[in-house]
Amino acid sequence: MKCRFRMASEIFAFLRCKQCVRAADTPVARHADFELRALTEEDGNEEEPSYTWRRNILIAALLSTITFFVASAYSMVGSFFPIEAAEMGSNSITTAVIIGVSPLCLATLSPVIGYFLPKLGIKMILVSGQVLVGGAFFLMAFLAYMPSSTSFVVYGILLRVTEGVGWAMSNTTTFALIPVLFPSRVGTLTGLIFGALGLGYTAGPPLGSILVVAAGYSAPFWIVGGILLCLAPVTFLLLKETSTSSKVLPFQIVIKLLSHLSFSMIQIADIVGYGSLTFQGAALGVYLMNEIGLNLLEIGIYFAVIAVSYTLITVVAGWLSDKFGPRTLIITGLFICGASLMVLGLNQLPPIPPQWTILIALALVGCGAALADVPTYSDLLQQAQTLYAKENQESLIAAVSGITAFSQAFGSFLGAILGGFLTYFTEFTTASLIFGEVITMHVCFCLTVVAVNKHAVLFFV
Repeated sequence: MKCRFRMASEIFAFLRCKQCVRAADTPVARHADFELRALTEEDGNEEEPSYTWRRNILIAALLSTITFFVASAYSMVGSFFPIEAAEMGSNSITTAVIIGVSPLCLATLSPVIGYFLPKLGIKMILVSGQVLVGGAFFLMAFLAYMPSSTSFVVYGILLRVTEGVGWAMSNTTTFALIPVLFPSRVGTLTGLIFGALGLGYTAGPPLGSILVVAAGYSAPFWIVGGILLCLAPVTFLLLKETSTSSKVLPFQIVIKLLSHLSFSMIQIADIVGYGSLTFQGAALGVYLMNEIGLNLLEIGIYFAVIAVSYTLITVVAGWLSDKFGPRTLIITGLFICGASLMVLGLNQLPPIPPQWTILIALALVGCGAALADVPTYSDLLQQAQTLYAKENQESLIAAVSGITAFSQAFGSFLGAILGGFLTYFTEFTTASLIFGEVITMHVCFCLTVVAVNKHAVLFFV
């Protein structure tokens, strides 16, 4: 009797083990195992929960700090660099090329870096990106000592290309780390990173001007570049060595992922949201000065309103995304952007003076862009993990990170180009009305797609 009971117990234990193995082989379990391995020691032993939580908080703060200074390095050159370039004999076109080549590199290289990130490793890419951005920005201080305008332009473009490559590496790895650090709070941490990004864009121009007035042309480059170089060893010590994998996501999967209508529409929403932020840059200042009669200080305040409202809403948008889901926020944000740009184009609200109408519209554009941009990464990641749960999750996260970084850079670039192009052939108010109507139609199309089929496919099934 005892022998039979012991045999039955062993059979029951064996069946339970088989069930555990099957459960551990599901995509969710494999993804959780990837996150757990990323947060444990190199020898495979689990850390204490308190230490893991503290380390993740420190890494999140470090990523926000890096993002702030990288964004400041990009935005601050617009306040004083064109003046120095003109003194060195550079014309407006070459100066625009020097400033604009950095975001162009970001848009071009982000998907490539995201695709090969599992092979190269997050730690190595992030630290290398910091060194490239900080080093290139530090060396830009020596452009003032170039012997000719040709050497100024050539070395300026080379340094800005190097900065753009480092920016792409840093930005893509930052997004790849978010679901590893806080897998259940992707939206909140994305909002924190976006807040640091918006704060860097806002603080960059005045910070650059203050440093130039206080200590000369070289001061902003030496200080901000030096800070980024000093943060590189901190990142190297704080981040754990991630195991590199020879497996990258098959290129066919990336193409199929982009071909899903739901995925591609959210990516376009991200591009349009960023475009709405940079759309006014080409002609808003001239319009405010000539038509409304504002001075330079007042025009600066109007531009700051967009950046400040965007920065303040980003963290709230991330929290709302985790609590209520990203899709509703994206559509709401795009609707606010479209309606605000149409109001900006009409510029006629009877009880409100025109200058206040423009100010309120610009503030709502910043709020709407934050609501539309922040949840997109969480939405794209959820779709990718649902559609291709059997693929390597580390490679999938890296690929989506590169796609998101590309959408941000391309949206900023496209918004500025469209703003200048439409304003050249029409008036600023007409251009804003056209862009607002395009966004509104995009919202209607998104609502139709979501209502008809959540997983609609454009080309591939």
